[in-house]
Amino acid sequence: MSTDKSSPSIVLAKIGLRDVMIQRDAKPCIFDEKIFEIYAPKEYLISSTRETDEVYRMSERVLIHRLSGMRMLYLTTEDYSGDEIRYKLSYIFIISLQNKRLEIVDVEFSEQYFDTHEGRIPFSLVKRDSKGD
Repeated sequence: MSTDKSSPSIVLAKIGLRDVMIQRDAKPCIFDEKIFEIYAPKEYLISSTRETDEVYRMSERVLIHRLSGMRMLYLTTEDYSGDEIRYKLSYIFIISLQNKRLEIVDVEFSEQYFDTHEGRIPFSLVKRDSKGD
């Protein structure tokens, strides 16, 4: 594992995302739905904060990069007119095939592995869909 830690911005840039993104109604989606799957995490859907968040037009959304399984947890906020949704990065992680959640330090697409605090994890050992999440 490399000792240099990539910033979340550098990791996100490798897949065409940013720490903060704004989706406006009249423009195309800010991420390619062929490349990413989006879902609300199960633990958020059953949490007590979800109902309060809905009042303030907030939510948690996870984008999964389909090729690698890399996941980005974003806090989303919608303006009161409903014309704009702001995505703010909270956490970048993977879920191993053993259902272990690991924070990502860096990703290497050419060699297909993630650097995590627990070591190097190949893409082949990462869950790539949201079933059960």
